[in-house]
Amino acid sequence: MRTCLRLLAPIAAIVGVFAVLLGVLYASSPPLSADERLLLRLPRSVDDLKHLAQFARELSRDHFATVAGTFVVVYTMAQTFCIPGSLFLTVLGGALFSLPAALFMVASCTAAGASFSYILSWSIGSPAVSRLQGPRFLEWQAKLAEHRPYLFHYIVFLRVAPLVPNWFINLSSPHLSIPLRTFATATWVSSHLRLYTHVSDPQSKS
Repeated sequence: MRTCLRLLAPIAAIVGVFAVLLGVLYASSPPLSADERLLLRLPRSVDDLKHLAQFARELSRDHFATVAGTFVVVYTMAQTFCIPGSLFLTVLGGALFSLPAALFMVASCTAAGASFSYILSWSIGSPAVSRLQGPRFLEWQAKLAEHRPYLFHYIVFLRVAPLVPNWFINLSSPHLSIPLRTFATATWVSSHLRLYTHVSDPQSKS
């Protein structure tokens, strides 16, 4: 029983933090019409993204803090739980904020979300993760041993080059002796390199 509670504690804490933050943002948000509420969802197409970006830009004129806070919480939550749609949110960040601000916010949200995912995977335990990921886990374990002397640079390379899925890196890293500080810092640095083209997409400004 104690072991089960210990494993569930990080999960409950992270979910609780997101729930509290979303509750605060909801309480501070302005009144919205029924049509406007329909726009508040993760975009699944380019048209959804354009409509959401236009609405968010208009809303941010008078409620910038609420819009920025919602963007940060939703983006971090999507990264934490590997929810599809992060690419659209990245482009949305480029439409809402200046390029330096968007890069910093998106990179920080990516690093924070990946770190939360790291913690959640750590709480589940190595045997469960290795069973879920099968031979791929063992293969990456062998490759990681070869690159251990320059671990930071190797993680940056993996984040930039689409050789290993990001969700796989997030879930495997705590069980392959990758320190959280190295993991988070490499993720933050690589995010600037990988996300620049999406954040600076001129089509998102239109």
